Amino acid sequence: MTDSVDIEALARQKRAELRRLQRELERLENLKKKRLKVTSPEIREVSRQIQMLARDHMMDNEAVLKLVGEAIERYPLKAGRGAGKTGVVPPKYRNPNNPQETWTGRGRKPRWVVALLEQGYTLDQLKIQD
Repeated sequence: MTDSVDIEALARQKRAELRRLQRELERLENLKKKRLKVTSPEIREVSRQIQMLARDHMMDNEAVLKLVGEAIERYPLKAGRGAGKTGVVPPKYRNPNNPQETWTGRGRKPRWVVALLEQGYTLDQLKIQD
């Protein structure tokens, strides 16, 4: 009896594995379908824009493509949001009343900056002198 129980458990396990593999195959096939192709609407739009640039600047398509290639080399494409992060930014502004409070000048103004600006200070007055 234990052999038939083991076989049934093994069969259930293999069926579950087969379903998982089928789902994975479907996911991969869907990804394959989504890949850009020469006939993709996005690629056709880029081609149309290059043709318009060439026409507007009285250049041939090859010259514009060469410029686009050089621009991509000079200004590499970034890999999505946050790809350009360079690390910690040094502070630009310091609270004259509390030197521990600093601000980089990025993002929302801290409360102490807003309060000092309302009191008549300017950002130049709060700037850290090198």
